[in-house]
Amino acid sequence: MTEKKHKKGLKQSISSIADELGESATAAPSPFRSGFVVVLGRPNAGKSTLVNLLAGRKVSIVTPRPQTTRRRILAILNLPDAQLILADTPGLAAHRHKLDDYLYQMTEAAGADADAAIVIVDAKTLSSDIGWAKDNLARLAPRPCLLLVNKLDLMPPGWHLSAAETIGELPPHAELRFFSAKIGRFAQDIIDWCISHLPSGPVYFPQEMATDQPEEWQIAELVREQVILALHLELPYAAAVTVDELEHTEAGRINIHATVYVERESQKPIVIGEGAQKVKKIGMAARKEIAGIMGAPVDLFLNVAVLPHWRDDERSLERLGFTE
Repeated sequence: MTEKKHKKGLKQSISSIADELGESATAAPSPFRSGFVVVLGRPNAGKSTLVNLLAGRKVSIVTPRPQTTRRRILAILNLPDAQLILADTPGLAAHRHKLDDYLYQMTEAAGADADAAIVIVDAKTLSSDIGWAKDNLARLAPRPCLLLVNKLDLMPPGWHLSAAETIGELPPHAELRFFSAKIGRFAQDIIDWCISHLPSGPVYFPQEMATDQPEEWQIAELVREQVILALHLELPYAAAVTVDELEHTEAGRINIHATVYVERESQKPIVIGEGAQKVKKIGMAARKEIAGIMGAPVDLFLNVAVLPHWRDDERSLERLGFTE
């Protein structure tokens, strides 16, 4: 099951996923709430950290680098009286490549028919981002919105009081909260806010599902996370990862062959490193993460290849699963 649905709204995507699973949304005991809350924000505002916190597990990869998320990723929270589906989205930034255009379309589609929305703003950049946030609150009307000022732990005591004055009046469909996704206090309050704005509805996903992302994509993302962390500023945006082979053995191990793609020949030795030490470090860290998520020992084999200027090439973007 590949993720090529960025032009569809959330509920259209769910129908497509249900068809591929051979299942459909099932009725639930009344009263039961279910629906979709989209999470929007600038790059590095803390969207994925928040989604992982609320989901209680790692659904989206997280790094200090902006635009780490490259998919609309659904985190499924199965609760006794509700199924809350959170949509983590790519950070909205300047359009420099065709990839950026697809990420923007994906994010726009995710908000098209969500039942509610969380708009996250980094506390450190509040003054410059509040105009952007209010524009999005207006665009999302009349659906309920939560303006979440994140990373409060990095600000001085009492800062939120002056920040509230900077933000000013919000439209009737929006509420303001100050929060720290890193610390995680009051996470349940945010879950409760989301559920309170969901309609009565069916169970969209089987209870055992925590995300809509196929296993291959989850593994590829865990590898890419380690590529970003290992390479820092060198070429995180020029790297993409695919899983070429995936085998669950009878002995209970997972054998994975994956490829790290870069855009230029000069970037390949950066990923490999002297004596292949860099790619070995990436592989060891990724193997540990994958084993933790998948609950099984992992054998991971990494290849490094060049896919010239893939961020601006239609065929390459399709090959990597970004386009239809």
